[in-house]
Amino acid sequence: MINNLKHESLGKKIFVSLICALIFIILSYPLSFIYPIPGISEYKPSGAIAPAFGLMFGPWGAIGSAIGAFIIDMSLGYDIEVCLILSLFRFLYAYIPYKLWYTFSYHGSITVPRLNTVKNLIKFVLITLLNSTLMTWLYGFYTEMISYVPIASFVTILWEINSLDFTLLFGTILLTLASIFKFKLYIPEKKNNPIFSHNFYNVIIIIALSIAIIYTIYSYFYIPLYNGLIFGTIYILLIIILAFKPITEKVKIKDNTVQMSITEKLITFFITIGTIIVILAGIILFIENSPHYISNFGSVDVLFVNLAIILFIFYLVVIYVLSKIEKEITLPIESISSATNEYINSKNKMEDSKEIINQIKKDKPDNTEIGILANSFIKMISDLKTYMQKLKKETNEKEKFNTELEIAKKIQDKVISKKFPTIEELDLYGINISAKEIGGDFYDFFFIDNNHFAIVIGDISGKGIPASLFMLKTKTLIKNYMHFKKSPSEAFFDVNNSLCENNDENMFLTAWIGILEINTGRLVYVNAGHTPPLIKKGKSFEWLKSASGLVLGAEKNKKFSENEITLNKNDEIFLYTDGITDANNIKKEFFGSERLISLLNENSKLNIKSLANKVKNEINKFSEGTEQFDDICLLILKYKK
Repeated sequence: MINNLKHESLGKKIFVSLICALIFIILSYPLSFIYPIPGISEYKPSGAIAPAFGLMFGPWGAIGSAIGAFIIDMSLGYDIEVCLILSLFRFLYAYIPYKLWYTFSYHGSITVPRLNTVKNLIKFVLITLLNSTLMTWLYGFYTEMISYVPIASFVTILWEINSLDFTLLFGTILLTLASIFKFKLYIPEKKNNPIFSHNFYNVIIIIALSIAIIYTIYSYFYIPLYNGLIFGTIYILLIIILAFKPITEKVKIKDNTVQMSITEKLITFFITIGTIIVILAGIILFIENSPHYISNFGSVDVLFVNLAIILFIFYLVVIYVLSKIEKEITLPIESISSATNEYINSKNKMEDSKEIINQIKKDKPDNTEIGILANSFIKMISDLKTYMQKLKKETNEKEKFNTELEIAKKIQDKVISKKFPTIEELDLYGINISAKEIGGDFYDFFFIDNNHFAIVIGDISGKGIPASLFMLKTKTLIKNYMHFKKSPSEAFFDVNNSLCENNDENMFLTAWIGILEINTGRLVYVNAGHTPPLIKKGKSFEWLKSASGLVLGAEKNKKFSENEITLNKNDEIFLYTDGITDANNIKKEFFGSERLISLLNENSKLNIKSLANKVKNEINKFSEGTEQFDDICLLILKYKK
């Protein structure tokens, strides 16, 4: 849950204002000398941090910005009347974005100012554009009223560029830092029965913009009317009225299971790249033209216009690219992951299943691997709901529990594919037999591209439906991250972090993954605490040893080491879970690793399907008279190229 500054003490709110003022002063004071423009306080990049302070900390961030602006202007020798007026403008410059954010719904509900979706990024850009335009004309009217700079001048355009460009840059950086470090944001409460409706304030915006546009055009072609005093006064009053716009919708605060979503990380990456590009471009342009900038302020407009063009093009490209990535990849992944978590932790699975299915359907793409996974999960939930509804009418609680286990067993059997690829370069065959109390043993295989084939085996801790669902989530995460063209170690790193999030049941798993380069036989593999597989090179099997990393889901930010081997023609890899070696007989003896490797070597001439069934039959024969207490899972790959 996001901490709300609104509920903190007055002392903490004042402290936030003072910190905002201090940051404003530290950033603004040096730039006042870099851009020494007599009589104009606002033409410097650091002034654009005010809207970000307003978005994050509401009125207290706006007050801090106004205090900082007042101190800076006083230190530069402006009259106190000018300083007070400019401080009021600075307050409005910071406060109006806060009001616009919480009253402007862009394709959805009102959320906190967090750039975790492309919609929120677009909303931030639109609000920044509107606020920059309103404030530019506010300063333009003021400078014309004091007969300093006419509103219909190039300086007005430079104000707009300065405000828009640097609010986008500083705003995205500060909002991202707020997400990473979990700043306490000022989140308003819904106001019931406001005096004026939203439409009233929307009309105020339209009237203000109309006055500004009409007067600017008139002033460009004719002599300004009364130095803009009447129009300027009306415009300023309208902007002040806009600051009282009420918040009439409840803010949706989502309890995120991850600190930063995939989309938010991508946005942060692109914005960081954009910031670096703009800074480097600005430095290059400044160095190339530094004599002109130092001797002639008019040359600064070249720098600002060039930076504006670069930033405008960059944001258009970023929003387009991110919208495609979000629609096709990140949003479906986050939706499936969120739905899985909700379903695992739901206490009323039947009641919640419809909402969860609708959530997945809304975001899932069609005819992709992610879409297939989403459909499988939807079918799993639907089947489970159907069985449970039927069970509720016919059985008591004990029968219901046993039936749920049976349902989960069927679901597990369906999720683990028994249709193996038939290609000339390799053979593959696997067996998975669930125990009475269902565990989460599983194998998986899939093509990453035409030349890379993945094989996976895992063993989930615990039993029953939670283990089965945890298995499904793990399979989904592994496949999704591998389709990002990640290495197996990077994929396991991300899977491990995702499983650690919101893992209230403290579940974990051992796992092994190998990526086969089909045309060369190169096999890159990672072991996360799993029993080592066996490899057949020549006529006999031996252990494929490697460094065994930590299990998945136990501890965040753990790295996994990769190993590599080259398979030759007719080499085989035998993957298995400990349900095979831990199988026991009536004498309480374990089947054991030595018995397994002896069995494989005695039957090494069999094809992989016959060999897999031979192992299964020998386990059944060995355990005859006892109840199977653990899943039996194995997967054999033969390289034939």
